[in-house]
Amino acid sequence: MSISRQAAHERFGQAERDFRERFLRAWLQPARADELLTSTDRLTHMAERLRTYIASRRDADGQLATIQLAPMSDLERSTLIARASAMLKTLATDQQVSDSDRHELELGLCRRKIELYEDLAAQDSENTELREALAGARARLAELQSS
Repeated sequence: MSISRQAAHERFGQAERDFRERFLRAWLQPARADELLTSTDRLTHMAERLRTYIASRRDADGQLATIQLAPMSDLERSTLIARASAMLKTLATDQQVSDSDRHELELGLCRRKIELYEDLAAQDSENTELREALAGARARLAELQSS
């Protein structure tokens, strides 16, 4: 691009931060992912590209080849949880974010924590700290759902 690293950071840094925040919001609120990540025009374009990709994955008999995506690792999910927690702390004082949006994001974060803790507990059922973290996350989710 013929610009320095610092110039690129200054020019595109905010766009990257905005994308990362939209991604975290979409991860915490999957039902709103399309609204948070892309426009209608881009969704149409993405859908066409996906149709083309799927068509190219057919075998000689016309059967769709299996498409396998690797699930996120526990470390990747932990990292996203930490980033989402930091984002929620920042949003706590942001006057442009409604209380209901913050509430929905916190619900999503609790659900994601519970998913991770349950998976980890299945791997290590004797871990007391993990069981306590899971119980705490479930209690927080119940509290949020009742408010």
